[in-house]
Amino acid sequence: MKSAITINRNEAQANQNDLMINQNEAINNRKGKRIARVSFWRRVLLPIGVIGAVTWLSLAPSDGLPKTEAFYLLAWLHHCTGCAPDKIAHAGMYFCVCGALLLALPQCIFRLRRCVVAFVFAVGWGALMEMLQACTTALGWTTRAFDYYDMLANSVGAAIAVVTFCLLRFVYHRVKWRA
Repeated sequence: MKSAITINRNEAQANQNDLMINQNEAINNRKGKRIARVSFWRRVLLPIGVIGAVTWLSLAPSDGLPKTEAFYLLAWLHHCTGCAPDKIAHAGMYFCVCGALLLALPQCIFRLRRCVVAFVFAVGWGALMEMLQACTTALGWTTRAFDYYDMLANSVGAAIAVVTFCLLRFVYHRVKWRA
């Protein structure tokens, strides 16, 4: 009789554990769908959008680009730093490219390797855009020109993004562990 009661208690405990596991799976599935939507936006749409915008800005005719308030900001930065507004714009664009790639690459990649991959891709994409500018100029489509200093500005922007990313992660983990 005693063993039958023990078996029933064990079955009841097993059923209760199964119920708890099913409830936890349901909660995790709801969170997983929300995380999956954010992850898709961050991992796919953000980098494609940023790289597409930079490609369009790099290959469009320079006289056809719209004049916006960003040009006043570039003029102010030119006044403060002495750098050409074109180079500041290149550094800013490739800061965005490298930053989007750093957010898009999976976190399972070791931090340093993720930074290297994002940096190399951004610099390579900048070099490709400069070569395509030379080709489109040779074909007579635009008046853009190949410039080594543009490639250097692209590299500086990507390097600033990597350093910023690493510093922000370091500070985040320091604050997280202290809290």
